[in-house]
Amino acid sequence: MKRITPWWLWSSLAKIIVTLILFISSMVCAAVYSAAHGTTPFPAISAISAIAALLFMAYTNWRSTVRSRRKDTLDAWHAWWAGSAAQRKQVEKVYGWEVIQIDEAGRIADKSRSCTQHGDGSTLLSDEDSGSTKRSIEGILNGLEELARGARAGVYDCETLGKLAGTTILLYHKQFHHCIEVMRDRFSNRAYWRDLSALCVEIKRMKDRERRKEERQDKQNEKARQNRSRKDFSDD
Repeated sequence: MKRITPWWLWSSLAKIIVTLILFISSMVCAAVYSAAHGTTPFPAISAISAIAALLFMAYTNWRSTVRSRRKDTLDAWHAWWAGSAAQRKQVEKVYGWEVIQIDEAGRIADKSRSCTQHGDGSTLLSDEDSGSTKRSIEGILNGLEELARGARAGVYDCETLGKLAGTTILLYHKQFHHCIEVMRDRFSNRAYWRDLSALCVEIKRMKDRERRKEERQDKQNEKARQNRSRKDFSDD
């Protein structure tokens, strides 16, 4: 059975056509009703026109808000990406993309201890490099937390952020996961980077939905291909 596409996923042209059809149908129904009851159709037509205008204005305002939020999301992400370049470079120099293990996370959280190269526990960094690395990790997490807080508040569009940067956000959250947990335990505060963790959960859900959608589409394409093959075989 073919799935029906939800109206909010229709193209703009399709929405306009359906809206015009509904508007014209309402006009015709008003005219027929008025003719059947011997009344003038103009009051009904005026009311329908006014309602249609209000709905159109509401839809236009909603679309403008959505576009503005998406633009703000793009601008915020690009601003963070550019502003965090030095921090990301420092972390990559020390740890690459390796997941920071819990022992190394303890060193990062403790101001009196030095970080180690690649988190090996033996190759201590200089005080300058260690301090820079700790500040860079905190800066990256705080920047992502600000983006996540904006998405939770509706200032930024969560779906746009997930599509644009979801993989990168998940990678950083995975790399610093033990750092987050150690800092929360050390200061007995589970609110540290809470919005970032919640955003990652939502991004994973989005990716799962997208994966299931692609799987369904692949199955439909494969079924259509098999049907065409059987039809071509029967025609031969």
